[in-house]
Amino acid sequence: MPSRITVRSVSFAIAALALAACATSKLDMSTTAPSPDPRVGLRAGLMNAAEATWNLRVLSRTQPSEKFAGVTNSDLSFSGPYAIQGNYNGFQVWDISNPARPALKIGYLCPASQSDVSVYKNLLFVSGEGQSGRLDCGAEGVHDSVSTARLRGIRIFDITDIANPKYIGNVQTCRGSHTHTVVEDPNDKENVYVYVSGSAGVRSPTELAGCSKLAPDEDPNSALFRIEVIKVPLAHPELARIVSSPRIFNDLTEAPTHGEPADDIAAAAKQAADWRAKGGYTAKVHDMEYTLGPGFVKPMLDSIVRARSGSGDPTAADSAALRSGIQGIVDLMVNAVPPGTKNGIRPGPTQCHDITVYPAIGLAGGACGGYGLLLDIHDPANPRRLAAVADSNFSYWHSATFNNDGSDAVPELLQDARRADAQRELCGPQRVADPDSRARRDGPSLVSGRYLGVRLDRSVPSQGDRVLRSGPDRLDQAGGRRLVVRLLVQRRDRQLRDRSGTRHLRAAAQRLHLAE
Repeated sequence: MPSRITVRSVSFAIAALALAACATSKLDMSTTAPSPDPRVGLRAGLMNAAEATWNLRVLSRTQPSEKFAGVTNSDLSFSGPYAIQGNYNGFQVWDISNPARPALKIGYLCPASQSDVSVYKNLLFVSGEGQSGRLDCGAEGVHDSVSTARLRGIRIFDITDIANPKYIGNVQTCRGSHTHTVVEDPNDKENVYVYVSGSAGVRSPTELAGCSKLAPDEDPNSALFRIEVIKVPLAHPELARIVSSPRIFNDLTEAPTHGEPADDIAAAAKQAADWRAKGGYTAKVHDMEYTLGPGFVKPMLDSIVRARSGSGDPTAADSAALRSGIQGIVDLMVNAVPPGTKNGIRPGPTQCHDITVYPAIGLAGGACGGYGLLLDIHDPANPRRLAAVADSNFSYWHSATFNNDGSDAVPELLQDARRADAQRELCGPQRVADPDSRARRDGPSLVSGRYLGVRLDRSVPSQGDRVLRSGPDRLDQAGGRRLVVRLLVQRRDRQLRDRSGTRHLRAAAQRLHLAE
């Protein structure tokens, strides 16, 4: 049975299904959703955020250890009685023998974003994608644009003695590893495979030989439009290496999109006007106007100061120069012609965000930018694409989950919740869409989100995240199957914030000579 458990939270929290036998007067065991929705108006907070639960009981709220406090968590993996929690500062190992009292076994400081973790037998694999991760696990980061000290790829640890993990090797990749997936070959007991999904920019060939950001038709060795497959010999995991780079995105074109609802365009314009009245910066992306946050603006102001050989805080003239040129910078970012564009037709995704595998049936589901992919992995070293699905109601495919018999792969989706097609009519805090007959197919298939019975959570403020959950009892009732899935939908915030590509923004500001 395929599984993937992802928990991103400030503290390590464990929630368990409460059995009727241990129910208390405070535990709501009803199968009917509470009304009014108790999530509405919950207090925000770091360690004291308000909570609302239904048919669940929170068993523990354990704060991170000192070196991991206030740093983003990424993923969870499990090994025996231990939960291994990825964190941008490394990973923590928790003994959860008593789920009500998790005990820290070790906090291993080894910074790299985002440190997604997976366990296979005695091996721990950890993703590294950011510019600051170091091969030696140092906390000082990497400050040079090109450096042989940088780690972008997969770290490998021996956790035979889980209290004393041994860093035994790494595999460097051209785009790092945002996430990764461990793949067993049922016919090969000597090796395990790791599929690497790296969504960062291509690193310099001076830093890692062979890396190229050209389109494949310009350079057959391009690091774009491919994933990496790492083969790990179980007897000598330190000899792990890339054995293939399958181009599973070939011939895909940009996923379809459609316009924004008029009321959202108007609301965004008002928010932008209010922001400008406070001295803030704004820019339009297609029909929508966005506020530009400090993390977006400050690097460009700093570049303008340096361009005039100045120092200190930006002047009023610097701010005015940026204000007059900011739309041009955003236009360059949004409208830049990506590698792989042919005859004006833009290409599809160049990487996956995440891949979920079901080795027993030889299939994988890829959540890849604007597409969901179904892959044949009977030969784990050489996965190939069987199908691809796109839906204009969903802006980003985040993860995937199979049902138990493998007859459907259902994607987790990041949806632009404002889009009119996705909203239809809202009934109270939730909207229920009707399942479409096309969701019921014979044989393995990839089901587009619009064909599922889903409910759109409307209980959070308009600028917050929204969760789109599939209702298992609404899926394929006629066929008698029940899919257990998690669909995540996030409403785009109308403020452009910190970006990993800040250095490109500085370069754009300098090219436009905004200081003049």
